Amino acid sequence: MTIEATDIVLSGQGSGLFAQVADEEATGNGAELRIETDRLTVLDGATISTLTNGPGNASPLTIVARESLILSNQGGIGATTTLPERHNVNGGGGGDGGDGGDISISTNFLQLIDGAVIATTTKGSGQAGNINIVTGEIQLSGEELDPPLDRATRPRLSRIEASTINAIIPKEKMPDVTVIATGGGGDITIQTDRFVATDGGRVRTSTESSGNAGDIAISAETVELSGTSSPRNSRPSGLFAVAEEVNRVNTMGNGGGITLEVDRLDVSDRAQVSVSSDGLGSAGNLQIDAEQIWLDRGFLDADTNFGDRGNI
Repeated sequence: MTIEATDIVLSGQGSGLFAQVADEEATGNGAELRIETDRLTVLDGATISTLTNGPGNASPLTIVARESLILSNQGGIGATTTLPERHNVNGGGGGDGGDGGDISISTNFLQLIDGAVIATTTKGSGQAGNINIVTGEIQLSGEELDPPLDRATRPRLSRIEASTINAIIPKEKMPDVTVIATGGGGDITIQTDRFVATDGGRVRTSTESSGNAGDIAISAETVELSGTSSPRNSRPSGLFAVAEEVNRVNTMGNGGGITLEVDRLDVSDRAQVSVSSDGLGSAGNLQIDAEQIWLDRGFLDADTNFGDRGNI
C-alpha cells in the first residue's frame, strides 16, 4: 500500500496508519506500507505501525518525507512482532511468531520531541525489524507533556529504540509457564550531517531475554549529546546498547555494540554513550572513529558482568 500526499498530519490517540498480520494462524507476509510526502507530522499519541502476531512476517514500513518528519507528544512510528497466545513454549506444534518489519526513513529534517518514539520490538521468537534513517539533521528532545500521576512510573522519553522483551501471558491461558522471548533485537543505522539529543533524548537497543540486542551505527559530521530529562527522572541523553536484568530474570542475550563514525563528538552535562550488561550475556563493544571528541561532564562507558566484550 502506497500513500502519497503533499502534507500528512496524524493527531490524537487511536489515529494513525496501520498494517497488521493480526491473525495468529495467518502464514502470509504483510505487504509494504509506503508513505511519500513533503511533510509528515505525527502528534498527540497518533501512530504509524506494523504488527505481526503469527507465523507471517510483518510489513516493512518506508517513509519518504522530502522536507520534514515531525513526531511530537507521544506520536509514534513502530513495528512489533508478538508471541501468539497459542505458542507452544515446550517445542512442537507451531505457533512461532514471524519477523517484524523494517522501518526505513528518508527526510531532510527529523525531529522527535515530548516523548515521541520510533521503535521496533519483538516479544516472541521472531526477529525484530531494523531501523534505517537517512536525514540531513535529526533532533531528539524531552519527555511526554503529561507524565503519569504515579511517581513510580517514569514518563516516556523521546527515543529511537529497538528491543527484545519477555512476553507476559496470563496464567489462565498458559499455566505454570515462564515465557522468554528468543527473537533478536533489530539494528539501528543512522546517516546524517548533524545528530542532536538533549533533555533525555536517546537512541537505544536492548534485550531482557535470550535474544541478542541489536547494534547502533551512526555516521555523521557532528554528534551532540547533552543533558538529562526532567529533575523528577534525571535520565541522561545519549546512545545506549543494553542487556538488562528485569524482574530478577537473568538476561541470557548479549548486548549490542555502538559504532560512531563522526568528525566531531560532543558529550556534555551528564549525557552518555554506553554499552552494558547486568545479566549473563556480554556487553557489546563501543567503537568511535572521530577527528575530535569533546567531553564536558559527559561519559563514555562500557560495563559487563560476563564475557570478554564491553571494550572501548
